[in-house]
Amino acid sequence: MSDFKAGDRVRCVNLDKHACYIGKNWGKVVGLKIGKVYTLVSITNSNKGARWVSLEGKNNYDVSASHFELAGEPHVHCELIKAWADGAEIEAYSALNDKWFFECTPLWLDIFEYRIRPNKTDKELQIEKLELQAKQLANDITKLKGM
Repeated sequence: MSDFKAGDRVRCVNLDKHACYIGKNWGKVVGLKIGKVYTLVSITNSNKGARWVSLEGKNNYDVSASHFELAGEPHVHCELIKAWADGAEIEAYSALNDKWFFECTPLWLDIFEYRIRPNKTDKELQIEKLELQAKQLANDITKLKGM
């Protein structure tokens, strides 16, 4: 358990009645399945020594770390998941448009390519601003011609 870290792939091995802590109440974990592999988003140590994990897509409660084991190789996007959890902005690549786009909440699918959003130079930001203005002007001209 002490080896768990954000981005790890963990397999659920046990779900007893005290697996989950919601607010001030113990509860049954809904939606988790024994044997299924999940991506670990974060791990927290309580003041009483308990260890709790937050899992991707299961953010409304904490699950006892004792109910999981490492599931072999880390997630293919492990390092980017960690960076995202630490506040980095993430972009995903669209093969359809041949462009990178900002991904507010990445899905971290193995079939997609992700990267940390690069910092833009002042020149690149100015070009983007002018391109946006040009598109807006083109739309305005089209509307006027249609009237």
